[in-house]
Amino acid sequence: MTSGVVIRPFEGTEAEYEAIAAVERAAQPDFEADAVSCRYQDATSDPKYLRQRFVAEEGGRLVATGLCCEPTWAWEPGKYFIHFNADPRRADASTAEMLFRHVMKFLADRRPRLVTIYARADAETKLRILAGAGFREVTRFPVSQLDLARFDPSAHEPLLDELTASGIRLRSFSELEPEDDRCRHKLHELHWRITRELPLPERPTRPTFAEFSRAELDHPGFLPGSWIIATAGERFVGTAHLAATQGSREKLTTGLTGVLPSYRRRGIARALKARSLGFAKSQGTRWVVTSNREDHPMYALNLELGFESRPALLFFEKRSNGMKEDGDHDR
Repeated sequence: MTSGVVIRPFEGTEAEYEAIAAVERAAQPDFEADAVSCRYQDATSDPKYLRQRFVAEEGGRLVATGLCCEPTWAWEPGKYFIHFNADPRRADASTAEMLFRHVMKFLADRRPRLVTIYARADAETKLRILAGAGFREVTRFPVSQLDLARFDPSAHEPLLDELTASGIRLRSFSELEPEDDRCRHKLHELHWRITRELPLPERPTRPTFAEFSRAELDHPGFLPGSWIIATAGERFVGTAHLAATQGSREKLTTGLTGVLPSYRRRGIARALKARSLGFAKSQGTRWVVTSNREDHPMYALNLELGFESRPALLFFEKRSNGMKEDGDHDR
């Protein structure tokens, strides 16, 4: 086992936020982690629920980061989400395992009934650690990336014209908010109605309006021009958006894309994504990255739009004996 490794609680300094973001970018290069977003997530988390970060140092240098929290987005009593990554360029292979064991030991006194985690499909060390600890793979989320230099927004103009003629308008949050004082609340409701029907590995918990606003509309990566909303009259019927990494627009990530059931199979989702991607290209963005459940139609749509496959994200869980896999839970 590695000597000279120190594992300790995260101190929350500016330098440490920058350091953990650097570790995340090295371990998961498809998703551009940044210090501002990490700090914002910690600062806006509900203090009623556990959220604890840890770091591992080798020779005084921060080389791995860990997190354990109660997942308010999919809350159940006794359920926890954990996360750990080590910088593959600097950390010894055993450091990641030491950090993982430290996080699990921290949770042990809480008698967790369910622990969940994501891992990249090519993260061999992490996958070995999870398998050895009894975690089982539940769902695979293929990651894909689009080179916007190869994306032509004009190819989708006929579809946009067709939808407009049928009474469906596509406008950005920037355009809608000044003229609709219920815009934020209607988007909150639409977001939930779409989310609750997604084939997610966890049963989602409905966020309050304040929680939704903090997570999406007030987030430092919020791009109001990229958040495209489909309307039928005054009704919000579909949405798609992108999010930025603080300090760089070179690569954006996708957020929720979806359409209400009664408006599906009309090309609205395709039009929403095309309009959002067109906005990104107009702003000089080069790459857009996303992940979808492999059996969901949105994954096929992304491939049709030109997204190319990257290493998938795998969702794992470990249940204690006797824990049931169903049932609704209110916070």
